[in-house]
Amino acid sequence: MFEPIEAPVRTMGASTPTEPPKPIVSELVTIDDQLLWGFM
Repeated sequence: MFEPIEAPVRTMGASTPTEPPKPIVSELVTIDDQLLWGFM
């Protein structure tokens, strides 16, 4: 019965590597803003 409870915990740990790419996305947004200002 405890094994199924551990499975979601492992899934939560797997989602941790997904967090670092978020700053990369924000950097891409910043680049897009710079491109927009370049056209203006």
